[in-house]
Amino acid sequence: MEILGTGETDLARAADLLRQGKLVVFPTETLYGLAARVAEEDAVDRVAEIKGRLSGSPLPVLLGSQRVAERFARFDSAALRLADAFWPGPLTLVLPARIGLPAPLLGQERTVGLRISSHPVAAALAEWCEAITATSANRSGGRPPGEPADVSERIRDEAAALIDAGPLPGRVPSTVVRLAAGRAEILRRGVIPGSEIRAVAGGR
Repeated sequence: MEILGTGETDLARAADLLRQGKLVVFPTETLYGLAARVAEEDAVDRVAEIKGRLSGSPLPVLLGSQRVAERFARFDSAALRLADAFWPGPLTLVLPARIGLPAPLLGQERTVGLRISSHPVAAALAEWCEAITATSANRSGGRPPGEPADVSERIRDEAAALIDAGPLPGRVPSTVVRLAAGRAEILRRGVIPGSEIRAVAGGR
């Protein structure tokens, strides 16, 4: 596994590996993630297999822009308000998916979890690749990796590269919110408090 830095040359190398269908460990504003380019379906399948994800536990997606996000999912007015308020940032929106997405990205009700990151490395990779997986770089149920040493041995064996940004500020994941009928439901508590979510979109 290559160890890369956060400079432009190294990030271009990481993006090139992703476009080749390889996997890359990368930093976000919350945790280290495991990226595959969403357009490379075999790579997305490998991420799901490495993570040990069960059916009904879809992989979240990191996007390069709101324009791309609206190609992946249908946004109602509440979702648009939340995106305007908290993107880029640690908010994952679970929305009705549009057709044509790889199966590991889809929930049981054909939803997809989307986020635009505020971390410069994650944002650059997503922009250059249009969309990447954003799942944390650990086996499901394992310790979320806040620094490179925490990345699981299995993922180190499978990934082509790791972008080392040192220890990240915290180990709290993104807040996950499902939108249905214009209401927001908190599926996972995270960096953004539920009170702030409800103030923008309403819900429970």
